[in-house]
Order: sequence, then C-alpha cells, then structure tokens
Amino acid sequence: GRGASKDAFAGLEDPMRQATDTVRAKNGMEPLTSDLSLSRTALYLATELGKKDQKEAEVSPELEKALLERAKAYGFAGTSVKAQVFTYDAKAMGLTAKD
Repeated sequence: GRGASKDAFAGLEDPMRQATDTVRAKNGMEPLTSDLSLSRTALYLATELGKKDQKEAEVSPELEKALLERAKAYGFAGTSVKAQVFTYDAKAMGLTAKD
C-alpha cells in the first residue's frame, strides 16, 4: 500500500526531489508532481542524469563505493543507476567519501 513507501526512504524524499527538480530546471523541464513515489523520483533523476548531466554525475570510484554503501543502508539494491542518484545528491550536499 501507500504506507509502505514511508519507511527508510522517507528521510531522503525531500533532498532527492530537490536534486531532481534542480536537474530538470537546468534542462527547461517542469518540477516533478508532488505525488510521485520516491522510487519514481529516483528514476526520473537517474534518467535526467544519464541524458543531460553525465559528466556532472561522474565521481571517483572511492566515492561511488561509499555512496553505494550508503544507498544499501537505506534499503536500495545498489544498482549503478541508483548509485547515480546518490552520487548527485551527495555532490549537491558537498559530501566526500569519508562522510
């Protein structure tokens, strides 16, 4: 049900939406509708990163590994697409691999 989405992902929802809308705005797109699920938000962000901001999404292997571990801690499967979502989110927050 809808309640299932309000779990470990709840704390990531606002930052991920912000990151997604930032990417979309840079490419002349409308903000996401507020009723999209977090997983759909992540999919939109990963899609936009892949199409428009691939260079910005690239980070060191060490940082990507750390971000994958962070993603897995929140219940993500740890695929490369989802890692890109966390990569963009972390770059926006100025995180390093040590974080």
